Amino acid sequence: MKKNNKILKLVMSSTLLIGTSSFVLISCNSKNTIRISLPFTNNDPRYKTLEKIVHYYNETIVKKTENMLPVSLNSGTTRDRFYYSLSLQLYGKDYKTPHLALYYPSLVNLINEYNRNLDFSSLISNQSIYKNFLRKSPFDSSGSNFILPLAISGETLIINKSLLGYLLNQLLVKTNKITIAKEPNYFRDSLDFFQNLPNQQKQKIAQSWNLNNLNYDFDNNIVLNNDYFKTYESLFELSSLISKITNNLSSPNPKKIFYNHNIANMFYSQLFNDANANFDNYFLKYYKNSSNLNYQQVFTKSSAEYQSLKKYYDYRMKAIHEKLVFVRPKNPASINFSEQTLFSIASTRIYEMLNNENNKTSLANNFIYTNSPLKNNSKQSNSSFLTQGLYLMGIKHSDTENKQTLKFVEWFYNTNFKDTKLTGAEYFAKQTNYVFPSNNFLNSSKKDLNVANTNLSRLIAQANYDKSLVNFEEPFDSKSDLFRHSIESIIKNIVYSYDQSKTYDFQWFIDKLKELNF
Repeated sequence: MKKNNKILKLVMSSTLLIGTSSFVLISCNSKNTIRISLPFTNNDPRYKTLEKIVHYYNETIVKKTENMLPVSLNSGTTRDRFYYSLSLQLYGKDYKTPHLALYYPSLVNLINEYNRNLDFSSLISNQSIYKNFLRKSPFDSSGSNFILPLAISGETLIINKSLLGYLLNQLLVKTNKITIAKEPNYFRDSLDFFQNLPNQQKQKIAQSWNLNNLNYDFDNNIVLNNDYFKTYESLFELSSLISKITNNLSSPNPKKIFYNHNIANMFYSQLFNDANANFDNYFLKYYKNSSNLNYQQVFTKSSAEYQSLKKYYDYRMKAIHEKLVFVRPKNPASINFSEQTLFSIASTRIYEMLNNENNKTSLANNFIYTNSPLKNNSKQSNSSFLTQGLYLMGIKHSDTENKQTLKFVEWFYNTNFKDTKLTGAEYFAKQTNYVFPSNNFLNSSKKDLNVANTNLSRLIAQANYDKSLVNFEEPFDSKSDLFRHSIESIIKNIVYSYDQSKTYDFQWFIDKLKELNF
């Protein structure tokens, strides 16, 4: 009865979202296909790339082999609509329910509610996928693999060379308390970059930032080097220093020092580092022998989980109020990276956006891309880096269909695509600006990857043998998406919507978080 009530709510939500006259998925009408559903329109590069791979499979494998089912694609519109539609299909036992779903890891919990997860463990014995990306299911103790990595992204720190160079150029002639270290570093690179810009570009930057009247009264001498970019604490310290220099002015619009594109990603990364990159100490843990996360500990004042979340909520809000950090507004397209933002932490996928020849706000060589901080502070013994992205999950049908589905998945993950050195799965990741967690991908693609994806691939490879470097894939269950979205929503509303004359302390935040989730 509980599941029925849940589905009734889901149906009502879906009806409100998609209307009664339309269905989210553009489905293939034939029963005689292996259907793959993905939450993108058929104009999305990810759809088009998978379509190309599927077409090749159908032409070279299916047509030349007896009793093989062709593969078809179902396109979606948005993540939410995709999820709702698949929920309805599973509940109604719709024959058009896909055999494979390309989505985010939390979907595996929905499929599990109907006991329809398809096990991939028989396919991966000869795979070169790094073992720490073969996620075991929290609700299954048999060692089954219900989820396979496909397209992985991470977080990158972006340094705006022209703006940082302009700031340094202004400072170094006005104070002798700031110097740049002699060894090669990003500060020196940025200063050299700015000084070699055409005068017209220099003037444009000077007009935009207008740092003629700086506050540079410092108590101590400061030597700038790359250590400032290695931990969150040092990066915030640097941002605080720059904010004091640039934002202690009469201008009503503070300079954008440090842009946090995805609030929850940085929040969760800092919380994981607070646990010394140990999942056993992370603020969200599974109940023993359960696939459900223990959220109640987060709301218990005496718990370590509550205190850890409080520490980083207070840390974040202090930084926002002191104009060190600004978060993504409701319209991220309004961010002009090349002229407004000094430092940014964003998805590795943002590289292509900033360097797209059609993106006129970008300068081709204007940014340094390096790893986002791997530690909270230098005292932390372990390091970590966040990864997320698209995974492949299977949904059981008849025995015959299951076998045909597994044949495609085995081909997709084990056979080189056309004349490339990449499997179909690796080719998909590369063509769509993700990375794939395998030795073969790194060795075959290292000359072709952009710098953000190169950095991420190296971290992934290192974490495969370096036990002090931990790949942080956040734990998930049926509520985890809502929980992280609630954190983002609350903080955005504090910054952009709520009454700025009021104080929103941690207890207010935690009450609001509980209200939205339970």
